[in-house]
Amino acid sequence: DRLNCELPVLVEANIDNEPQKAGVPTDEVLPFARWVKENCPRLSLRGVMCIPKWPEGGVVDEAYERS
Repeated sequence: DRLNCELPVLVEANIDNEPQKAGVPTDEVLPFARWVKENCPRLSLRGVMCIPKWPEGGVVDEAYERS
């Protein structure tokens, strides 16, 4: 309270349900974001971030690089 500042944050979504990655399951992103907005006044929710699964064979094609 003394500093009266907000911390900008992102919700991390685990879009491929990979157990080695952190993040909120995709079906829980909106409820979690609402909970943060309603219960964490010092956090400024800025968006959602995710890291997709590495492509099969380890080859990154042009479409993957753009997404």
